[in-house]
Amino acid sequence: MASEQDELLTVAQIAEQVQVTPETVRRWINNGQLRGHAVTRRTGYRVRRTDLNEFLNLRDDAPPVVSAPEARQPAIAVLDRVTARR
Repeated sequence: MASEQDELLTVAQIAEQVQVTPETVRRWINNGQLRGHAVTRRTGYRVRRTDLNEFLNLRDDAPPVVSAPEARQPAIAVLDRVTARR
């Protein structure tokens, strides 16, 4: 059984986790900044969680590393209606 650290992530999963577009993740892979493995032309790249964590730890503007998707807290937006009076 593979460990959590050996988990393979898709470009879409990484993009969602680090809040960037899938195109940005593909650019990181194509530029050699993020180690990724092309599975097939149809399914695209896969990235080991350990490689993603290493990449994020080297970046200054990276969000904190999350060990597993279920460890993430859901985002909650609190909206307050403001009325302007003239």
